[in-house]
Amino acid sequence: IEHSLLYNDIGEVPEDQDFVIPLGKAQVLRKGEDLTLVSWSLMLKRSLEAAGQLEQDGVSAEVIDLQSTSPMDIETILDSVGRTGRLLVAEQSTGCAGVGAEIVARVAEAGVRLKVPPKRVTGKDIPIPFAANLERLAVPESTDIATAALRIIK
Repeated sequence: IEHSLLYNDIGEVPEDQDFVIPLGKAQVLRKGEDLTLVSWSLMLKRSLEAAGQLEQDGVSAEVIDLQSTSPMDIETILDSVGRTGRLLVAEQSTGCAGVGAEIVARVAEAGVRLKVPPKRVTGKDIPIPFAANLERLAVPESTDIATAALRIIK
């Protein structure tokens, strides 16, 4: 999956030409104790930014990069949520029938005890606009994610 709003991002590229991301294996990018924050693609970048903002408020967020939606590494998510007791999923798409809804459903089906109900931060319930300036208005920002996380904590 490639995201057009990530085209201008600069980052490290593995030097190993045979480097692959294991299919169906999520990665914990940031350890935390207060809540589990699951995301992917553009929302992963914004979730990491939100985790930095939350740290300033004394909140320790564990950030999980889903990496693939099918197969989905639910075990990594369940392990994290089992420790933190709180789940926040950030996704760009609308909330109805999205990957975030599937994650919440799987956590519920697994019977993980949560301290508070799970929360999702999703894009606006509209088709994603083609124009970049309008697209930015339709998808969540890191501040939206941080605000939702603080609501879960307090």
